[in-house]
Amino acid sequence: MGRRSWQKICHVGFLYVVIVFFLLAPFDSNAQTTRIVKTIVLDAGHGGKDPGNLGTKRYKTTEKDITLAITLLVGKYIKQAFPDIKVIYTRDKDVFLDLSERTRIANDNHADLFISIHCNANESSRPVGVDTWVMGPHKNDANLRVAQKENAAILLEDNYKQKYGDFDPNSPETYLALSLRQNVHLKESLLLAQFVQDEFRNRVGRVDRGVKQSGFYVISFTTMPSILIETGFLTNPKEEDFLNSQKGREYMASAIYRAVKRYIAEVENIPLSQLNKAGDDVREKEENKKKPEAVAGKEENEKPSVNDKESGVNYRIQLLVSSEKKELNSADFNGLENISVIADGNLYKYYYGKAFTYDDAKKLRENARKNGFDEAFIVSFNGENRIELQEALTLERKNIN
Repeated sequence: MGRRSWQKICHVGFLYVVIVFFLLAPFDSNAQTTRIVKTIVLDAGHGGKDPGNLGTKRYKTTEKDITLAITLLVGKYIKQAFPDIKVIYTRDKDVFLDLSERTRIANDNHADLFISIHCNANESSRPVGVDTWVMGPHKNDANLRVAQKENAAILLEDNYKQKYGDFDPNSPETYLALSLRQNVHLKESLLLAQFVQDEFRNRVGRVDRGVKQSGFYVISFTTMPSILIETGFLTNPKEEDFLNSQKGREYMASAIYRAVKRYIAEVENIPLSQLNKAGDDVREKEENKKKPEAVAGKEENEKPSVNDKESGVNYRIQLLVSSEKKELNSADFNGLENISVIADGNLYKYYYGKAFTYDDAKKLRENARKNGFDEAFIVSFNGENRIELQEALTLERKNIN
């Protein structure tokens, strides 16, 4: 055998050994993944000379006090679960901050998430519920008024005209210009916002007012996924009582933390079960002992009715939510077929397709996005009951095995 032939055999043999080594090497499912969410900035709304809304005035506390208390708890829970994630507060005490300073803190620290926490108010004591906002054009005058209320803090700042130029929190033209700003992180913002609303509704029993868009300065000038949360109406006595209680604040903070955890699992492609901590289990058991009563008002159903004829895990693609009922063959669905609808309180949620594996669901989602539904996302069910995605994946694996 010639020298070259022997060298060739040795080379092929070496490659074979290397390939076998990697194929047989144990796979560590807990190996550290590349962290996408490294820094989170938490923003407690208002502060100092800006009390925010005063609620019913039955308490000495105002919006600024409640938002700070909840924000600090959210940060505490995140740091306990994710020691490697840097948590930064725009304020950790009762001080006044310019809106521009809040966005500067997030941008200068290259945050991966920005969460601004507020409380809502209304001239009437009847409105109740929670909503989460992302940057975008307001759909109605009510949304505009909420943004104007929060942006009005600008008027308390020194030399605000020099700082903000033509930005006038009371001018509709300002919000038109704001809506034209490009938001490359809208998809991620919407994802986190939906998770927050899910947790508020399912775990804390709050009235779900939905994910909304409007021109809030503080989430329009940040350069990362950003949301603004209205944790309830201080002008509603029952909600004000709840948000002034320690248990109420803990529930709300825990819900926001859990939404962040779900977001991390989703964007970093990590099974949610790997992110669960012992502290989560303790808090979950405590929460399940007595879930807070939802405030009486215009509530949405937590779960649709069960259809016994059709059980098992399935996935559908949520296309849109509307307050108006649409025909299932409507042009609004851009030619997509197999559209279904679930009434959720006074809203209608429209879904495309039905898949029985997560891989098939991802194909449906891709097709929906190709047909113009850029923000379409996967929703999991067990029969007709909506369930958490992680629960659906676990059940799917059990069925396969």
